[in-house]
Amino acid sequence: MSSKILPSASLESKQPIYKIEKDCLISKNADVTVAFRLELPEIFTLSREDYAQLQQGFVKAVRLLPDHCAVHKQDWFVEDKYAPGFEADRTLLSSAYERHFFERPFLNHFCYLFVTKMSSERPNWGSTSGLLARRNIVPKDMLDKKVMEAFFDNVGQFVRTLESVGPTNAPYIKSHRLTSDELAGTAEKAGLLEKYFALNLSDQAQQVDLDLTSGLKVGQQFCNMFSVANLDDLPLGVESDIRYEPLSTEYTDFPISFAAPWGCCWAPATFSTNTCFWTTPRKRSKPSSRRRTGSIRSHFTRARTPSTTSFISSTSTRRWPTSAAQRGCTSTCSPGRKARAS
Repeated sequence: MSSKILPSASLESKQPIYKIEKDCLISKNADVTVAFRLELPEIFTLSREDYAQLQQGFVKAVRLLPDHCAVHKQDWFVEDKYAPGFEADRTLLSSAYERHFFERPFLNHFCYLFVTKMSSERPNWGSTSGLLARRNIVPKDMLDKKVMEAFFDNVGQFVRTLESVGPTNAPYIKSHRLTSDELAGTAEKAGLLEKYFALNLSDQAQQVDLDLTSGLKVGQQFCNMFSVANLDDLPLGVESDIRYEPLSTEYTDFPISFAAPWGCCWAPATFSTNTCFWTTPRKRSKPSSRRRTGSIRSHFTRARTPSTTSFISSTSTRRWPTSAAQRGCTSTCSPGRKARAS
């Protein structure tokens, strides 16, 4: 038996999350995150017009967020077996239906959305901006009650805008805000952070070791990570939907989400996709007095376009694009920079 002792560290010392308070995740950089669980339409149920409507709804919702915010959408695709419910009041046909699909494998989908408010001082942090070099340990804007109230109001408008897409009686997106117990877990039920680190979405998920000696290993599972962060890696054309050849004919097109090959059509059994979307204000230059009125007006017009305008979602039904991005930031991986509540 080898006597070599591998270096180890506690998860608490490496995690970026400081604590969970009032149904919010608070990081060690004083960032505040609100988490939601989303219910999306089933695959093969939307038309081209529906995909375009979802895209417009998401773009409209993102523009409601204040500056220095990040939207993180995470999709889990897990192979599962159908577990029917044999209630006593079921009819003969419904019972036969449940028995027909009993323990049949299917691809289960879980979607989570995180909205983070970051400090306006974050872009100015560098190698010399340690705690001793800062005037305040906690950024002043993160302690401003009015700033945080405005952020929560914007998040509420963001969610309501997403839920307003589709028919009034049956919206395409349904959301549920995660509570502190659903994030950190309880003695009887595992929380989202515990499930994330164990790569297990069951309520009885147990914590496992993270091994980084030869790649990334979570318990007995080996993880492969892929990222798209270069414009050259993105396709030339970005649309809300594409033609699905297996179900399309010569005369009819069957639409599917543009990012479906990264999501429900992917081969691995269990994985998650992470998509980050930043909204940061552009620096406005001082206009020259010799410029024309039209040019001056264009400089004083505030352009709150996000720095990353391509929001590629690998959900089971859709994609949220806007246009070919100046920068892409999409990663398909298993674990990421999430942490467990202390």
